[in-house]
Formats: sequence, C-alpha cells, structure tokens
Amino acid sequence: TSTASSGILQGTLDSARKRVPGLDNAKTPSDLTLDQRAAVMKDYFDQSLRTVGGAKALDNLPSPEAAAAFGDAIYRHGSGDGAKAIQEAIRNVDPGRVEADGKMGPETFKAFEELARNPKTRGWLLDALGKERNQITQGSEYDRMEYFKFRSRH
Repeated sequence: TSTASSGILQGTLDSARKRVPGLDNAKTPSDLTLDQRAAVMKDYFDQSLRTVGGAKALDNLPSPEAAAAFGDAIYRHGSGDGAKAIQEAIRNVDPGRVEADGKMGPETFKAFEELARNPKTRGWLLDALGKERNQITQGSEYDRMEYFKFRSRH
C-alpha cells in the first residue's frame, strides 16, 4: 500500500525535511497540514525545476492550463519521466526541437513555453502531453490525463 497523501510520497517528505522548516511533527505525508503540504510541493518543484528557476518557473508559463499540465506531469510522474513526457510532447508538435533525455533544462522549458504561448500550438502540445502521459500510466489514469489536455479551452 502507498503511504502517499495529496500525491506526497514518504521519500518526498523525508527529502523535504532537509530544506523545509517545521516538518518535524509530520512523520508521514498524511500527518501534514495543508500549509505543510504546500511547502513540501513547492520544495519538490524547486528541486525538480532548479535548472529553470524552481517553482517560480511555472509562473512564467503563458497560460494557467499549460502551467497546470506541465506541473502535474512533473509532480505525478517524477522529474525524469515527467520531463521525458514533456519532451516527447514537444517533439510531437515540433520534431527535433529538443532531445527526449528525461532531464529538465532551459532548452526544454523554453520550447514548452514558446509552444504554449500560441493558442494553436498550445492545444497540440497539451494533447500530445496527455497522450504521452496516458502511455506512462497505460491508460489507468485516463480521466486525469484527458482533463489536462484542456480540450474545451483551446
């Protein structure tokens, strides 16, 4: 059984303890208060997206839909698989633009940001990302991945 709560795994909590003050009273993710959960999630993004500005990088994305889809991919699938899914989605829309190496760096982030800026390519990008994520989960989270396509908004 998983000890995850709000998507926070025990390992994520244990890692965050090194950087986030005030987590001593939370032995497991389910012990976290809402504020502590937010702090742990922010720390996760700061670590996973450190090469592109940390959690604040999500604020630089040109639409809330793009930021939500990007952030959920990184958070839900981990920094490696999430980055690779994002890279594969970029490659689907703009072949050869980035390498699909599973490492989030400035080149990948800039490509995602630029494609998300144009409403037409944003739709293609979010659809492609949803398809990549469905492959990772083998369709077991189909409704979640469909939600992040934001099909009705593009």
